[in-house]
Amino acid sequence: MSLFEVLRAYGAPALLRFVLALLAFLVLHLVRLPFVLLVLGLEAGLRATDRYATRQAGAPRCAEGVAR
Repeated sequence: MSLFEVLRAYGAPALLRFVLALLAFLVLHLVRLPFVLLVLGLEAGLRATDRYATRQAGAPRCAEGVAR
């Protein structure tokens, strides 16, 4: 169905509602993008911290109790 067929069959208000819904969908996803990138950055930082803490906790200790 082309744009003009939709306009003829359902009228301008229906076409306008569809276009507004499509724009709202696009705007919501564009607003969400910075938060997704922030969460991915936090995840990378937490994974690195977890790897560091795991290495430190599993490091062998010498006789004085200080890690080598």
